[in-house]
Parts: sequence; C-alpha cells; structure tokens
Amino acid sequence: MALCSQEFVRLWNLTPPATGTLTQFAMDSIAGALDAAGISAAELLARISAIVTKTSESIPLTREDGVSVQVSAQCILDESSGAIVGHLVRFNVSSDTIEIKNLLDQIADSQRKLSTLSKRELEILNLIYDGRTNKAVSIVTGISQKTVEKHRARIVLKLGLQSTAMLVRLITVARLLPMPLQNGGDQHSKNRTTDLDD
Repeated sequence: MALCSQEFVRLWNLTPPATGTLTQFAMDSIAGALDAAGISAAELLARISAIVTKTSESIPLTREDGVSVQVSAQCILDESSGAIVGHLVRFNVSSDTIEIKNLLDQIADSQRKLSTLSKRELEILNLIYDGRTNKAVSIVTGISQKTVEKHRARIVLKLGLQSTAMLVRLITVARLLPMPLQNGGDQHSKNRTTDLDD
C-alpha cells in the first residue's frame, strides 16, 4: 500500500478520486496507472526499491502524452534499527504543455483584469504603455493633466498594481494573444468616465 497526495492522483489519473490530503492505494492500482501512462511501473518501482540511503535520487520519466516528470526518491529508515521502512517519492511535472498552459492562464488573467477598465481608462493606459507622460496624454486626449492623473490612479487601483513596471508587464502579457471582443462597455462605466472629464 502507498499513501498518495491528490496531486499524484491527478497526475496519474488514479481512481477512485482522492478525498482529503492523502489517500491510500494498493501498489497494483498505482502500477496500472503508471503503465497506462506509458511508464514501466515494474522498472520504476525496482529503481525506487534499489535506493537504500536517505539521500534523494532523481529518476527522469516521460509520459506518453509528452509530459516530463522528474521523480525524486529516498529511503525512510527506522530511527532505532536503521532498517528501511519505506520510500518517500516526489513527482515534479515540467513540460512544454504545462508551461504553455501556465502562460495561457497568465494571458487570460491579464486580459480579464484589463477588461474591468472603461474605454477612457484603456485609451489612457495604452498611451502610458507607449511611454507618454501625463502631459502628453493630456494633449492627445484633450483632457486636463489633473484628470489624466485621476484616471491613472484609478487604473492602478483597479488593477491592484504598485508600479508602472508592473503595469507594463501586465499589458505586455495581455497582448501576447488578441483580446476577446468586448460588448462595448455598459452605460454605467460610460457615465463614470465622463464624470472625470473637464
């Protein structure tokens, strides 16, 4: 028997789904899940069993779907007798698929944040992103410099950012893919924009 984390259960598609932090599985269930993913369970378990020290050893694996998994395993020794009582095995996923998913999540999150801005705020934000000063933004938009500063402060507040560098990074990430089409904004956001205009 082995105690498995929920992350392990998801990684190898084990059933039944785990409840709680750790779930106990029979070794044949784990072996079946590994084999189904294109990993030789017998070979992996033999390599893990051969580890007889508390020093962690690495074993690289690649699933059939291209996901790379770095396995680190070490012995658990009985404190009094020094006998091996089991093995602690960790699985770390690193693959292009995972990295691409993480990047897509970052893009979607950045675009979601930008979608909370009004049309005027987006206009000002784009001018700031282009490197224009508040005075230059004021000239281009035809609103006072003080109003530009108010918009800029509201943008930073809405996006929860602390610096211009963070603002630039957010926009850069959001622009890695086309923004989804908006439905033109609501009347409430249009009214809030004109409240600040001179």
